[in-house]
Amino acid sequence: MCKPRRAKIRTEANRVRSTWGWTVTAKSVKARDCYLCLVCLSEERITYDQLEAHHIIPISERPDLALDERNCITLCVACHKLADAGVISRDRLRELVYNPPYRPTPYS
Repeated sequence: MCKPRRAKIRTEANRVRSTWGWTVTAKSVKARDCYLCLVCLSEERITYDQLEAHHIIPISERPDLALDERNCITLCVACHKLADAGVISRDRLRELVYNPPYRPTPYS
């Protein structure tokens, strides 16, 4: 017997994440951040496994920023969960994008 298929809920965020534009943006953000979690790096840990591109301001709030690299940051799965829960503030994430712990920023 086959498992019933779960229907995907078509939200704006899911629609954006399934586009070629998001794939390119996510890869570009990870490359910009040297394939490291910036939160871990700011705490002197190096995490390069299970990386994800995170929207600092969620797509549901600002769909116009969905493909804006300045609104995205590379996070590991653990830090991504903390950011989604609000434990890591948006201000801290934004600061890490504009003033990363390892290089001069192109967004001055």
